[in-house]
Amino acid sequence: MSISFAEHIHAIFPVFPMWGVLFSETISLLFQQVAPCPNSDPDFPDIPLGFASCSDYWQSTADDMQDRSFKLAIYWACVFVGCILGAILNFWGFGNASERLNKRVRDACFKSLMRQEVAYFGKNKQCAHSVESYDGSND
Repeated sequence: MSISFAEHIHAIFPVFPMWGVLFSETISLLFQQVAPCPNSDPDFPDIPLGFASCSDYWQSTADDMQDRSFKLAIYWACVFVGCILGAILNFWGFGNASERLNKRVRDACFKSLMRQEVAYFGKNKQCAHSVESYDGSND
């Protein structure tokens, strides 16, 4: 089963919008707000809801950031592999097309040369003189 060039393009095209999504997720990860626990008064601690202490909150936030960063790294690796595969397909496709075009031109030139009169390529003294006078070297 042969895959057409258009199918290759449609397979690679979703990579580029994915960059924007990954950049926004990366920025969100890097600038994630972590609430401080500055209040040392035990009667009114600023502990976020659902956590027993500030260190539990910080550990939970650090674990969440680590998990998200690993997922983002895998997604970035997928984008990298997609871009490399896209470049390989691009160079292969254009190389193949230019190789075929070059072969057609060479074949057409060879056929044209074979149709020429052989005497056309014979030596002619007047032809050499006209080339010298055109070249400007009359010595």
